[in-house]
Amino acid sequence: MIGLLMLAEATVGHMFLNGNALLARCDQNREACEMYVAGNFDQLQLTTAAMGRIAICPSKDVTMAQATDVVLKYLADHPDSRDKVAPFLVSMALVQAFPCTKRRCVKGING
Repeated sequence: MIGLLMLAEATVGHMFLNGNALLARCDQNREACEMYVAGNFDQLQLTTAAMGRIAICPSKDVTMAQATDVVLKYLADHPDSRDKVAPFLVSMALVQAFPCTKRRCVKGING
């Protein structure tokens, strides 16, 4: 899954936000930041499910605030990557934080 994300990031055209801009906006407005992360979270799940894959397997108790904390920590821990487009960085953070394992995947959806 990470390889697929890296290929997508390398071939994407214009996007509005990179990691630096996302971090700056999150510092200014936490609520807007949470909504951005939630939108990317949902889109990542929908897009990969449409391709017959599951990218992330969060527990049912994960909140927008927690997912946002994961993304902000990823941005803080990877300053060398913040020039990349924000959706790629959000996806990388979520894939690393909520990996799919047999224990965390829903039978019938994830195999």
